[in-house]
Amino acid sequence: MIIDTHTHVVSSDKTKHPLDVGASGWSTEVSNDVEDLIAEMDAAGVECATLVQPNGTYGLDNIYQCDSAKLYYPRTVSVGILDPSASDAADKLSYWVNEHGMLGVRLQTPADADDPRCDAIWQRAGELNVPISIGGGGQPDRVNRMTNIARRHPNVLFAPDHFAGWSGADDKPGMTGPWRRWPSFLTRTFVTPAPASVPMLTWKILKNTFSVGLLKRSRPNG
Repeated sequence: MIIDTHTHVVSSDKTKHPLDVGASGWSTEVSNDVEDLIAEMDAAGVECATLVQPNGTYGLDNIYQCDSAKLYYPRTVSVGILDPSASDAADKLSYWVNEHGMLGVRLQTPADADDPRCDAIWQRAGELNVPISIGGGGQPDRVNRMTNIARRHPNVLFAPDHFAGWSGADDKPGMTGPWRRWPSFLTRTFVTPAPASVPMLTWKILKNTFSVGLLKRSRPNG
């Protein structure tokens, strides 16, 4: 079975599903209706897909991803966006999960992910068994933040988003050092890396950094 873990759908009906006031990037120029995605999946032999709310598109309104996922469930599931530093973040997570079937959430916040203001949503995510996607972007500090969160909230599920996305031009200690600590991190944390669009050179660096087997989803002992 082929599963695409990171896809985006953007409605062509801007009246029913208007873009956020601050929308920017590719989604302001092109559309990708869920029907088109399903057609592409059929043509490519992809059985299932995760519909991930694209950054800079609908803001914190996850309804199109959720409704689209329900339309083709169980082939599709949805991952929305929340601001974890918001005072009602935990309740918002429960709302989207319980009322709209959202199965995961990625973060969009001015605060660092390990900021204490975000603890409420981490706690709720652990209770709901909902994976949290942290955009890695190839930045080592993101790895350190995930480690900090894991220490405080050991039941949280992680899905590092674009976690290997640096250019791979140089295997500098400042870049690879935090990744080398990931094997011990993975032994105590339930992790699902989403290596979207990873350059081949970056893969070579990753293979030299830790066992490729650790890229697979694995549950910690105990």
